[in-house]
Amino acid sequence: MHKNVILAFLLFSYLGAAAQSKTQSSWQQQVDYMVDVKLDDVNHTLDGEIAITYTNNSPDTISFMYIHLWPNAYKNNTTAFAKQMEENGEMDFYYSKDKDRGFIEGLDFKSGGVKLKVDTTENIDVVKVMLAKPIKTGEQVTLFTPFRVKLPKVFSRLGHENQDYFITQWYPKPAVYDVNGWNPMPYLNMGEFYSEFGSFKVNVTVPANYTIVATGECQNADELSATKSGTVDSVPPSDSRLKTVKFEANNVHDFAWFASKRWGYVTKKIKVGEREVLARVVAAEPDIENLKHIETAITYYSNNVGPYPYSHATVVHGELKAGGGMEYPMITLCDFMSEEVIVHEVGHNWFYGILANNERRYPWMDESINSYYEGQAMQKEDSKKLDLNGLIMNALVQDNMLLGEHQAIATASAELTEGNYGMSVYGIGSSAFGYLKAYLGDGIFKKCMLAYYETWKFKHPLPDDMKKSFETTSGKNLTWFFDEVLQTNKKIDYAVCKHKQGFELKNNSAIAAPVPVKVTADGKTTTTWYEVFPGESIILPSAAKDRIAQIDAFGETLDFNLGNNKTDSKVKLKFGSGIDKPEFKEVYVLPALGWNAYDRLMLGLSFHNYAIANKSLQYMVMPLYSFEKKSLNGIAAVSYTMPLDGAGEHLIYSLDAKSFNFEERESFGKDYKYIKVAPSIEYVLPKSNQRSPINRSIKLAYNFIELIPDFDINRSEKVSIIENVIERNRQFFTLDYKLENKSSINGFSLDIGAQYGLISSNSVLADLANPTPFDSTRRRFFPHLKDSLTSANLLTVSSIFKYDLDIGLKNKPLQFRAYGSYIFDSPDATIYKNTIGSLDKAGLYDYRFDEYLMHRNATYGMFQNQISNRRAFSKFVGLLASNETWLLDFQISVPLPGKIPIRPYVEFMAYDDLDKETWNSTGKKLIYNLGLELQVIPDRLEIFFNLAQSSIVTDYQDGTTGGLSSNRQINTFAERITFVLDLNGLMPQKLKRQLKMF
Repeated sequence: MHKNVILAFLLFSYLGAAAQSKTQSSWQQQVDYMVDVKLDDVNHTLDGEIAITYTNNSPDTISFMYIHLWPNAYKNNTTAFAKQMEENGEMDFYYSKDKDRGFIEGLDFKSGGVKLKVDTTENIDVVKVMLAKPIKTGEQVTLFTPFRVKLPKVFSRLGHENQDYFITQWYPKPAVYDVNGWNPMPYLNMGEFYSEFGSFKVNVTVPANYTIVATGECQNADELSATKSGTVDSVPPSDSRLKTVKFEANNVHDFAWFASKRWGYVTKKIKVGEREVLARVVAAEPDIENLKHIETAITYYSNNVGPYPYSHATVVHGELKAGGGMEYPMITLCDFMSEEVIVHEVGHNWFYGILANNERRYPWMDESINSYYEGQAMQKEDSKKLDLNGLIMNALVQDNMLLGEHQAIATASAELTEGNYGMSVYGIGSSAFGYLKAYLGDGIFKKCMLAYYETWKFKHPLPDDMKKSFETTSGKNLTWFFDEVLQTNKKIDYAVCKHKQGFELKNNSAIAAPVPVKVTADGKTTTTWYEVFPGESIILPSAAKDRIAQIDAFGETLDFNLGNNKTDSKVKLKFGSGIDKPEFKEVYVLPALGWNAYDRLMLGLSFHNYAIANKSLQYMVMPLYSFEKKSLNGIAAVSYTMPLDGAGEHLIYSLDAKSFNFEERESFGKDYKYIKVAPSIEYVLPKSNQRSPINRSIKLAYNFIELIPDFDINRSEKVSIIENVIERNRQFFTLDYKLENKSSINGFSLDIGAQYGLISSNSVLADLANPTPFDSTRRRFFPHLKDSLTSANLLTVSSIFKYDLDIGLKNKPLQFRAYGSYIFDSPDATIYKNTIGSLDKAGLYDYRFDEYLMHRNATYGMFQNQISNRRAFSKFVGLLASNETWLLDFQISVPLPGKIPIRPYVEFMAYDDLDKETWNSTGKKLIYNLGLELQVIPDRLEIFFNLAQSSIVTDYQDGTTGGLSSNRQINTFAERITFVLDLNGLMPQKLKRQLKMF
């Protein structure tokens, strides 16, 4: 199966992690099939009979068989397939209707006329058939059964799209019995298969106007011509006449067939040695250019792996939801008809078809190797073609390594995450075999693969079989590759630096893998492979004055830390972003534009080191000049990420800074400039396993905010108020714990935070005992008495709990949100209390300056109604709560069917002195509001329309109960509309961390 980097894949399997032999036996079972099947294209069913002849070549006596009934995977939401799709977040099947699902029924296993006992297993698509008589070594048994398959819509591989049929994994199929015993496995979307070699004789009956192609050779002389036109615009009615098309195949382990009334095809004969292979492209609009891609694969693989043994290679363009393509012997189905996909899928005839490894347990043995040869075949056709797919894959692997999320290439399918199935198996797995070829050399590597193919064709090789074959042919110990590079998740990191005796080469990793070092000394260049024990270093002697050393100059190894790979790397300024190169230490630059209500237009530059791949040390500095304030503002961030030993476990050390101008609400509209510096350390706790949806983290942060007034107080005479306050700084220590369950069904999150703050101000005190006489404007002044430095403490705890309850609407759960806060100590200022709303409507106040706001502390215009989706997230407007102890807020958001991005919501709130508020004449202890939420961009831009609320709140807002003063009253529907505009996730340092292609 082919994976592009934009796809995401998670494998699931019920098999345990019991120790398995990695060396295959010398014997191999054989299973031969005779099948008659008829398609009903009205009811989308198959009715058939099958005879399975099983030959026991093992030294064991066989008394039962595990038989796969894989169409049953589509029967309900409890199958392994359904559960895996749910875990993957692919919810089409979960919410599908019964009529669109599938199953297999009507089974009645018999042997020699005796009805056989059938036992169920924990998976409904695997049964255990008890034989009437055990079969000994060399004996055969034939099983007969009728069967009926209800074909599902295409959710994965098997199924139909209207009257296009994709018939794969459709018949009762015995599991493989090998050196490890029986290998039963449930059907999975992201997890492939393992079947016994044998022969097939299959008769397929369909309406006469269907085009049908399949595994094997068509026995109907007049059925498949050289070309046939397809139909795009319409689907003709089915012919009332029927035809039976016969296919036969030998030395294959699966049989698939595809049928449609719309399809045509084009063909081309390809020379393979002394033989000819027919290439065929089947589609509603078959493109003759795609025949070239089949030829590329057949020719390259035959020359470099082993000769193609079959008579044809057919590619069908059709519906598939399990990757870009899916392989079967002699035939492949491609959802996306590109050179990359076609070459990859045709290449699977070698790695899966002929060299038939256990794909479920050892996916690297087909996908990694095949992906490598796919890339080589395409590069041979166009040597200058940039391997963008490979570059992105390797970058994503490096990102995962930093976060402790990388998994070894040779990880079993059951243990891989959806991302790592693409990144480890297809991405770095492919690169690993390029690494091995670079080490062995082109010629020896080719001999190794040809010998491996010749020894193991039409067999089931296991990992140690391949290792032994390569070591025998090459004459080299390849433990470092097969046991270290493939089997562990340890990263390779070599460093080189100049030394008085030449160069020092150090292995910073835990793998003793070899690396090539290119040394240029006085104009002469040599490349030598070195292997250094982990943690140790060696000296590469050189007396040349003009000398340079570079590790892996051609990018052939898996050393992703390029920053220490060359002795003379230079700093280079580069526009935008890109791919890091070892010869440079890139500093990227971009133009920057900013705006807020106080600084107005700001222009500047962003300097950063964010490349395609993340690095341990990342930084960004963005100075911005405000023309309105004539002020230098900006943001900056630096972080260091350190992976730890657990699954997903890592530490992030960060330092964030920003500075802008704003107007302080609590200082009677006085202008300030703030400078915030916030160091933090975040510990992401290990998961129980990499596939777990549970994420946990603890973050300790210190926020220091210096406030610089853009005003002064004339201390020679002071206006007639008791004091004027000039804020100096705010300091906050925060500790946050986060728990998140990312399950697609009934996911939840919990945030618990504690905060200690110290708020310092400078109070300018007046001498009230000696006022000046009233002036002509009836004002009095007081002499300046002294400046007094004051401080106040803030101590709070708060928590947010969110729960998404599945109610049967795809990707639209019923959402619950609960917020609670308790204040142990706080300054007198309202902004530090459990405040809901303000005198200026919603009045979002961000006293830690965590948010990026276009209009901070707005007292006019639309931004008065901005709220935050952090903290209480309340939709009430007007100053409702400024209590000093506890506050609780509970909200429910209800989804609506269809694609309309509107959700009704209701909010309930209580706080400790609600019943004592002067405007609450009823003494009620709970208030509510309800309305509609418009999700323009979920969690980023959302608008809330308040349709109804507690009457006491309305009376307070419009002044009926002596609430808000006349100039602040809220009387209209528009004034109660609130919105979220969350810009935090759009900051450059967060965008790069959030960028995920799997």
